[in-house]
Amino acid sequence: MSGRALLQTLKLKEQRSLKILTIYASNSPGKNRDFWNTIKDYFEQNPNKKPDIMAGDFNMVEDSLDRLPTHNDQEDTTEALDNLKQALELEDGWRNIFPHKAAYTYLQSNGTKSQSRIDRIYSKPCIIATAREWKITTTAMPHADHKMVSVKIVDKDAPQTGRGRWSLFYHLITDGLLLKYIKERSREALQEIDKNQQHRTDEINPQVIYFNFKRDIINMAQKREKAIVPKLTLDIKKCEYNLEIINNDPIKTLEEKMIESEQLNQKLTSLKRKQHLKNKVLLPQK
Repeated sequence: MSGRALLQTLKLKEQRSLKILTIYASNSPGKNRDFWNTIKDYFEQNPNKKPDIMAGDFNMVEDSLDRLPTHNDQEDTTEALDNLKQALELEDGWRNIFPHKAAYTYLQSNGTKSQSRIDRIYSKPCIIATAREWKITTTAMPHADHKMVSVKIVDKDAPQTGRGRWSLFYHLITDGLLLKYIKERSREALQEIDKNQQHRTDEINPQVIYFNFKRDIINMAQKREKAIVPKLTLDIKKCEYNLEIINNDPIKTLEEKMIESEQLNQKLTSLKRKQHLKNKVLLPQK
């Protein structure tokens, strides 16, 4: 297959839109090179359709730092992509933020055990300037052999929004101390409502009592949330931290990096899937 590309336009306002080019390039160097040249020719003929963001599986890297073991891709292939980037005025946002960091999105599990950062997000400098949370994360999707790359982009003209409504985390639903507190605090609130039914005031009435009840439950839930970070979450964070350390360790040999990082990637995938299954909320059957 020579490659696939899909151009999507998201309407932001009447006069503004965001164009996103998603791609899947061939892993054949020759076809990969021709793919970038074909896309470049298309946008030269249709300059009004140039994308603001280009993302997907590029099946090649621009820098040897993005491969383990490190090695350069074919020069004509990297040059073709570089020419396209210049024509579209796009930059690798993740690499701009982490200029010397080694991280990978694909592990060749059957065979060489090599790794590479072939999944990337390119965008215009004005978008990178306000974007945040560039991430490479393991997903819980079964049979997925690539990690997910993501970023939060900001519409600088969008109205300011708040943090949103707080909600109870799923793992707190089974916390014994929190459930005991809710039960006792509910009883107190009901007793207070019954006691003051005949003596309603602006300061003491069912609405105020209910408001105070909700506030106390939220405060207690937030305290418990900080106190009982699930062990699974801690294991995932520890695994991600160790993986980053190994990939960027200047002392470890290439063989040590490949073996240890493969083991950690497998462990991380398993933990993510356990977390995904655990967080599923199953509704009771009627």
